Amino acid sequence: MKRKKDHGMYFVSEGEKMKVDKKVKEEILKNLDLWLNEFISKMQLMRAMMNNAEQEEEMMAIKRDMLIIHFGFAPLGNDHSYFCMKMLNVKKGIFDCQNCPYGMLHGICIDPSCNSDYGRIIMAQSKIIDMVRQYHRKEDNYEMADKLKETKGSA
Repeated sequence: MKRKKDHGMYFVSEGEKMKVDKKVKEEILKNLDLWLNEFISKMQLMRAMMNNAEQEEEMMAIKRDMLIIHFGFAPLGNDHSYFCMKMLNVKKGIFDCQNCPYGMLHGICIDPSCNSDYGRIIMAQSKIIDMVRQYHRKEDNYEMADKLKETKGSA
């Protein structure tokens, strides 16, 4: 397969695209179904907790936890990756990352020295979760915010 480098990225011409391995595709779809069911269960649990909340701080803490689950639960594992599943040696239980077509184009996912695209996605995910934790604090007191609003309105 010929690859053309353009602006640091590799592109494969239309005539050289490869067909999807149907067994790998089916395995990923099965894994995604399991992931989706687990995600929905977690969100339903958070919704039930929110339904039982009686204080604003409790609502915000649940919302924070819901966002953390949402962003942290993205299907980024190797069991959701086409090329990871394609490069899995089932008998040995290992991935052939060195010969992975995705890794050749985007950097080996698990190699921190190559600054892979996947690694950047994981770092971005981590940053978003940290931001949610930072901006949705447990110690927020919304009664105090209402009092501040009242004092500003009477000034």
